[in-house]
Amino acid sequence: MPPLPHLQINPATGVPAYRQIMEQIAAYRSSGVLPAGSQLPSIRSLAKQLAVNPGTIVKAYNELEHAGIAVSQKGKGFFVTAIEQIASRKQRENELSESCQLLVQQASQLDIPFDRLIQLIQIEIKHHDKT
Repeated sequence: MPPLPHLQINPATGVPAYRQIMEQIAAYRSSGVLPAGSQLPSIRSLAKQLAVNPGTIVKAYNELEHAGIAVSQKGKGFFVTAIEQIASRKQRENELSESCQLLVQQASQLDIPFDRLIQLIQIEIKHHDKT
């Protein structure tokens, strides 16, 4: 996997390094430089290329994953997602967030403590995993 030659950190901007990395990778994805399915450089190699702490790369990659721009595959690394996947993922997460808000409101109205609500959700997850 070749390094991203144009990725660079400019400390003079005041923008955190992880944010600069995120923005550049997102721009490369949008422009087609990084097409869907492209593997991102390993954490170590990119940290070495940019002369930053590996934790900075981890934070950038995790934020890219949270934003739906990249996805991690256990033991393989991070890969660029398709643009279409972002909209559907964000839409699904928004729908789930709305359901969570309603669930929290309902638990509050029923005077169910939030730690008990979490226990009930964990029970449901275990039940779901068995099916």
